[in-house]
Order: sequence, then structure tokens, then C-alpha cells
Amino acid sequence: MVDGFSHTVPPTFDAIHFSYETVRRHGDGDSFDPIPNCFHLYKLHGSVDWQRHEPSGEITKWMTGGKPVLIYPRNSKYELAFEQPYLEMIGAFQLAVRQPDTGLLVVGFGFNDNHLAEPIMSAIRSNLSMKIVVVSPNLAPWNSGENQGPGECLSNKYLGRLKSLASAGDARLTLLNCGFEEMVQFAPDIAAETDLERHVARLRSIGAA
Repeated sequence: MVDGFSHTVPPTFDAIHFSYETVRRHGDGDSFDPIPNCFHLYKLHGSVDWQRHEPSGEITKWMTGGKPVLIYPRNSKYELAFEQPYLEMIGAFQLAVRQPDTGLLVVGFGFNDNHLAEPIMSAIRSNLSMKIVVVSPNLAPWNSGENQGPGECLSNKYLGRLKSLASAGDARLTLLNCGFEEMVQFAPDIAAETDLERHVARLRSIGAA
């Protein structure tokens, strides 16, 4: 996983890490293979385990004594999104969704923030090889007894456009009306094992016998 933080102790944020590739070096030292199943994780509004340390402004993970780096749902969140490290994170995200053969998994985002929704919609219009899965428990009309709602695909213009594109046959788009826990059950395990993983599995089976 690449999340913009270094592999030092403590992990320190720098958006340049999104441009690095994690590879495996072969015995000859001249050839490399990308590490399989590696993905980019963009926390565009920060995280509860990030801390900003003054006066350096360094952002680290899993350390106390700093200022939390997190955009809370309030009126000023749009302005805060143009401060660091959020601006760097959004810039890296915008570049990523324009790369060919990119997959985007959106979980728990209601497309209510224009500065995040617009880059996604722009990428859908221009990047024909991008695939996107949107997961939310209230995409469809819902009814919980006393309360009911029309569903986010009707109440949100961006989700409405995604639904219309999917209904028109755009195979790049998938909308799942469920929570994250339910979504995990639908996710196929299609990643092939590497030679190293098969070798480790064989050694473990021998040791257990």
C-alpha cells in the first residue's frame, strides 16, 4: 500500500511517495518487477492518526504531541482543502485517476464535495480505460420504518449522472447499494499467487504435517 508516507520511523508524509514504485530486484541486479497487489490509498480529508508537528510543519503517523490533521464536516472544510497536505493529496489523486487502466474504489463518499467529485467526473469523461466502483448503503431509495428517503442517486447530481451512465451501458461503472462489510463479500479474490507466495505456502504445509 502507498499512502504518501515514508517507510521511516515515524512515517512522514510527502506526496512524492505516490510517484515511487515498489519493486522486487532480481538476482542479476539489473531487472525489477513491481510488487503485486500494491494499491494507492488517498485520504483526501486527512486521518485521525495523522499529526502535524510545529514549527517544522512535518506530518507523521502514530505520534502524539502534534496537531490533528483532519478536515471536519463544517463550513470551512472547502477552504481547508486548499491547505497542505490536502492540496498535495488531491493533486496526486487527480494525476492517478487520469492514468490508463486505473481502478477507483470509492467507499463512504457521498459526492457532496464538489472539489472531490468534479475531478472524478472529469476523469470518467476523459479516461476511457478507468473503472470505478462506488459503494454506499443509501444509493437506492430506502425505508427504515418511520423514516424513508429517495436514495442518493436521486438526491445527488453526481451520483445521478453515474447511475444514468451505468444504465446506458457504461461498463466502466459499478454502483453497489451496500456498506463496506457487505461489499467485501462481493470482491473477487482474483490476484494470482506469486512464486514466492506458493513457496511459502508449501513450506508452511510441510511444517504443519
